[in-house]
Amino acid sequence: MKKCSISIVLLFSIMFFSCQNEESLIGEDLLVDDLHEIFVYPDSLIQVPVMSIREDSVSAQSQFSLVGSYTDSYFGYSESSCMFQVLLPNNEMSFSAISISNIELVIPYDGFYGDSLAEFNFEIHKLEENISAVDTVNYFSNQVIESSLIYSSSPISLSSIKESDTLQLNLPLDFGLNEILNLNSNQLNNNEAFTEAFKGFRINAVPISINNSAILYLETVSDNAFLKIDYLDSDSNIQSVNFPIGSQSMRLNQFTHNYTEAPVLNNDSDTLIAIQSMGGILTEIDLSFLQSLQDSGYIVNNATIKFNIANHESNIAFPAQISLVEYVDDQLLSIEGITGGALNEEETYYEFIFTQHIQKILSYNHNTICRLYTYGRTSNADRLVLSNNIELILTLIKG
Repeated sequence: MKKCSISIVLLFSIMFFSCQNEESLIGEDLLVDDLHEIFVYPDSLIQVPVMSIREDSVSAQSQFSLVGSYTDSYFGYSESSCMFQVLLPNNEMSFSAISISNIELVIPYDGFYGDSLAEFNFEIHKLEENISAVDTVNYFSNQVIESSLIYSSSPISLSSIKESDTLQLNLPLDFGLNEILNLNSNQLNNNEAFTEAFKGFRINAVPISINNSAILYLETVSDNAFLKIDYLDSDSNIQSVNFPIGSQSMRLNQFTHNYTEAPVLNNDSDTLIAIQSMGGILTEIDLSFLQSLQDSGYIVNNATIKFNIANHESNIAFPAQISLVEYVDDQLLSIEGITGGALNEEETYYEFIFTQHIQKILSYNHNTICRLYTYGRTSNADRLVLSNNIELILTLIKG
């Protein structure tokens, strides 16, 4: 955890307002007349507590399955593995298999975070716990599901995965006959019985070099994600069957981070704030200084908050969007009427407009604690370093 300060810049210009018509000045169907005046709050720098905090976990369920790792000069080491079930193609299956000639996992690829030159050894594990039995509403990304290693691949390059838009992993031929095809009729009767008998897979991606590492985004939710098995049946016929993964199966991610030597939580604690996906780091902002303006009768015409990107070296793209939310009693709540959060065209800052929220603080003693996150933080590996010269710009009107 670290504490910094935010530079709160309250900027008002009477000349600017004199050039505006009444509707554009107010923006909320209010009128400027003899009963109203523009209130110019004294320009000042107000020290506001800010904390960059380790987030211990997030939901293990996600739009994408994330697999891989990266080492970052600001955030240290981060890693993700994914777990998922495979399902029966139909109920009441029977295979009468004698041997397997091919068995492979096929999963569509949807992007990466990190180094495009990365290469991996993919490890395939068999789950030893039924993830259907987990209370998935309360299942978090730092919890561990027991598994056993089946196979480790030879090096596979990220470029080859990108070229085919697919991760294809061949399993050993001595796996799958007894574990899947020759389960008894009760176990092959429906998915509930099948996923209890064969619980699914876990995939790790171990980088060949920590200097060239990345995290892949896999579409296990896709209809084109499946386990394919080619086998010889008892009538000496070659058969092929696809066990779907897809949207009906349970899919979980597990994230780990090591911040032992991470500047964002250590050496640079006085100059930087940070946010990171995968249950990494969040930034908490306290706007309680605004309580001094409560019951003042001020009308908030406009309120924006700008987060400036720090000048740091990185070959990783900035997130396209970030999120600002309320934090109340351990709950994250959407801020009413908020807009913005996209990276500006010059890729130098992110800005939000949250006029209604500031008005509620001034008029109704509303919650003053906000939290800043990466957008979609369970489904990507984004991270961002921000400078502490955050600008809060308020336009107030005295009623």
